[in-house]
Amino acid sequence: MKLYFQQFLISRLSIFLLLNLLTLSFFACAHHPQVKTDSNSPSLETPTSPESSQILSQEPNSRANLSTPDQTFELVRQAFRIQNVDSLMAVLNHTTLNWLEEITQAVASADSVNLANRPFFEIITILSLRNHWRKSGTDRRTIKEALQELVKNPFIQQSFNDYPLGPVKINGLNATYGLEKAPSVPVFFLVQESTFWKINLIPTLPLILKGVESRFSTKHPQPLNRAFAVLKFLAPGLNRTEILTLR
Repeated sequence: MKLYFQQFLISRLSIFLLLNLLTLSFFACAHHPQVKTDSNSPSLETPTSPESSQILSQEPNSRANLSTPDQTFELVRQAFRIQNVDSLMAVLNHTTLNWLEEITQAVASADSVNLANRPFFEIITILSLRNHWRKSGTDRRTIKEALQELVKNPFIQQSFNDYPLGPVKINGLNATYGLEKAPSVPVFFLVQESTFWKINLIPTLPLILKGVESRFSTKHPQPLNRAFAVLKFLAPGLNRTEILTLR
């Protein structure tokens, strides 16, 4: 029974599950970390893949639905609540969509050198999805298939639905939410695109993961080793060589 539970944890693990597990532990890290990107990677500012371009070409059903940050975040919560992948795609900003596209491709293509040059939150996302998808028979999936795995996870639904938020803070085309217990510390980030407010996951994830990252940083100073240590903690049977080997 214990082994089955460990396998269940790792098979359903995703970056958003860790978001749920570590929300309360990151409050000591109130600064906004800089997210480093590879200068050789495609730009995240414009659509670079057919899937991202297709998603971005689809207008939300109603402009009024995304006319304020509160309306957008309520749609995000509803998408997780009823497991509606199409609705969730409609409220992700284009930078997040392109990032998810790149991460999805990296599940099948990122070797140890590539992973070692990435920030912690990207490494743990890639390895989590790689492990789950390989157990399902392949590690080549689409953004939509990745999101399908996320929205049907009850822990993820809890992350977006059960934590009371503080008031929104709007600064031009950007908006942030903190939790009710620490409203001055941003957790969720939104950006206005062509009058629509969209959620931006990229600056959110490093903050959320700062707590767990710091817990493992002393024994594992390198981000790749740190990410594997977190996964190994959740699933002791995880094989490092297997999860790092490309197929």
